[in-house]
Amino acid sequence: MEKSGELKGELRKAALDEGLTRLGPWGVVGLVADHIPFTRSGMDAVKLSGLSPKMLKAHTRADRKELLEADAMQRCGRLVLRFLDGLD
Repeated sequence: MEKSGELKGELRKAALDEGLTRLGPWGVVGLVADHIPFTRSGMDAVKLSGLSPKMLKAHTRADRKELLEADAMQRCGRLVLRFLDGLD
């Protein structure tokens, strides 16, 4: 992957192939945007996350491992594996 934005396109394809239909607003900067420093340095980067009120506690003193949602982590893992399977 060499072109900016290609990563997002490949992840979107993998998400659709995996049956994930609730795709987030690509390109909208939200909370816990850990990928921003990478994109600002010219790297192609994305953020994978679920949508939950629990996200408001991420990266705060109230953040706890108990806030993780197992089903969301499994979906994310399947998405990453599907994406990796599609790499040349």
